[in-house]
Amino acid sequence: MIGEVARLRGEFIEYRATTALGRILSRYGLYVYPVPYEMKEIEAIVEGDDFYAVIEICEICKKCDLDGIRQVVAGARKFERVEGKKPDILAVFSYTGEIDRDALDEARRLGIVVENNMGRLVKFFVSKVEEKKNK
Repeated sequence: MIGEVARLRGEFIEYRATTALGRILSRYGLYVYPVPYEMKEIEAIVEGDDFYAVIEICEICKKCDLDGIRQVVAGARKFERVEGKKPDILAVFSYTGEIDRDALDEARRLGIVVENNMGRLVKFFVSKVEEKKNK
């Protein structure tokens, strides 16, 4: 029973984070939606005009670690295979704010965004969309 409650709590937090991110990014013409089941390694996709990002959300009681980094990489590969589009950004959002140093180092090496502040994540996505438009 405890495991089921923890799983449901995690799903609720993922839903809450995805919904909040979607509400904010919609002001900038970006859509955020949960992924189809076949891409279960990630929680959300951000989509705009020829712009795609995939997001792994590390929920409460789970700090961002190397597993989160591996999951977003696997999810991005699956997204590309299923959708035929390569994501512009791979991101890991740490809901708890805790980020493992090894995970952060690996993410930097792979060019993955790791963030624990929704405002900064939003600003990052918006800036990348603007950069892409101006190219």
